[in-house]
Amino acid sequence: DGGSEIKKEEAQEKIIISLPYAPSQPTSSIVPMGETIFHPKPQNPEGHPGIDFQWNLGKPIDIIACIDGEVISAMKTPSHNKWDVTVKIGNYAIAYHELETIDSKITKGAKVVLGQRIGEPGKFNGNHYNMHWELRLGTRRICPLSYFDSESKARIEKGWADTNWPE
Repeated sequence: DGGSEIKKEEAQEKIIISLPYAPSQPTSSIVPMGETIFHPKPQNPEGHPGIDFQWNLGKPIDIIACIDGEVISAMKTPSHNKWDVTVKIGNYAIAYHELETIDSKITKGAKVVLGQRIGEPGKFNGNHYNMHWELRLGTRRICPLSYFDSESKARIEKGWADTNWPE
């Protein structure tokens, strides 16, 4: 029944994750989960469904695995012609969406380890790169902030503080 499924999901030990990019490649901006400036209600009742990490470095960066896991999906999507990769860790899943390229080792069933290269973020508008990223428990998208290790939490807070939002 549905109730025991939720209990089973919650029974798994909480995972600890890092950010999906190296400290040497900080973001130029972050669009957080729940944001409603670009994802207004009522079209998006819960706002933005994940986190967008963005870079304006003039060159792509490496997107890296933020925890050990198994690739359960790696496919190019027709909607945006970019790669979407999902990695499963027990009842948790991490989705790396809108990637321009993925590493040849990133295939369904492959194991990934923390820090392993997944691919490159999608290129948009010249030198702008973006990746949509999500943490899920079962099928529910969840806020990742309490799951980050302390270094990653400090890095994402700095990235958020450095993001310039339209007035």
